[in-house]
Amino acid sequence: MARKVKRLSARSTVTIGKPGRHADGDGLYLVVDRSGAKRWVFMFRWAGKLKEMGLGGLSSVPLLEARVKADDARRAIAAGRNPIAERRQARAASAAAKTFWPFAETLIEDLSHGFRNAKHRTQWKSTLQAYAGTLHEKPLSEINTSDILAILQPICDRLPLSGPDMMLV
Repeated sequence: MARKVKRLSARSTVTIGKPGRHADGDGLYLVVDRSGAKRWVFMFRWAGKLKEMGLGGLSSVPLLEARVKADDARRAIAAGRNPIAERRQARAASAAAKTFWPFAETLIEDLSHGFRNAKHRTQWKSTLQAYAGTLHEKPLSEINTSDILAILQPICDRLPLSGPDMMLV
């Protein structure tokens, strides 16, 4: 007798409340935690060991999308590739591809609610462009301490070393 696939329905995924793994078939499971949280996992064997690949929570990944993700993982396994390792490599490549300037613009946008006005935001942006211009196209993962020191050194050189407002400790 053949194994039954696609055992779950969109409705049953919402109503299942019993903690444990609930099979949809072909290695796809809906895991219900004791707290009631629900998530998708794809289970498979790789090099003789049982592996569990998370596919996301039920609130963000509906049943049909979980099935598509599991199908993609099955295709990778059939081609002799580990889907978990592929996902890690893709995430690492994505993180390495992020450069300083888009990150800086996002940061300024996130901080802008604390700025007094639009001019303040413009000043922040132009200051970053002026002082950190050498980092604009550099991937975030490659920025190191010497890069930061190279940016701060010209600023520190212009600071007064003594005066009524400056106390040396």
